[in-house]
Amino acid sequence: MMDYDIQDDIYCYNNTGVLKNKFNIRDKEKLICLERDLTGLKLIEMEGKKLGKVLDEKYFIAIHKFLFEEILDWAGEYRKVRIHKDNTTFAYPENIKSELKRVFGELKDDNYLKDMDKDILSERLAYYKAEFNIIHPFREGNGRTIRKFIELLAESAGYNLRFDMINKEGYLEIMRKSVLDTMHLKEYIKRQLKDE
Repeated sequence: MMDYDIQDDIYCYNNTGVLKNKFNIRDKEKLICLERDLTGLKLIEMEGKKLGKVLDEKYFIAIHKFLFEEILDWAGEYRKVRIHKDNTTFAYPENIKSELKRVFGELKDDNYLKDMDKDILSERLAYYKAEFNIIHPFREGNGRTIRKFIELLAESAGYNLRFDMINKEGYLEIMRKSVLDTMHLKEYIKRQLKDE
């Protein structure tokens, strides 16, 4: 769960930074633990499970809904508030749909990254990961949703890619840099890509 800089956050209990949740948990640390545990189980449950036929926007939304539906009423819905973290401002809510339409259009034009060599595939996966990250379409759960979607794209291209064995601090620094330059992210992904 990431702390964003938000005013009048409709997703949180009044005067708190705690997301409204189906368990009515008001303690931030307890909610973080529960969310981590439940989404971890959902990620395991998702292995081998298909949420759609094509890795498109509907599939992307379905991942978020699947991971967070037991915790959040708005799982699978795009956020309605402006958010930023440190020096990064994410897409304004009114631009999320058009930005995702653009990115998913590019992904379709890229034939969902099929039949690419490892170097080009790494570059394109880094590009899409960075684009989804800067759009940040959901109020919470973007990282887990995006990582899973990128893993599935790699899988559909014949590679195994897992983000669960990462050094968190190093990875976050790579993601911060990816806002301006995806070179480090590309190299990271390339090292993690394994033939299936």
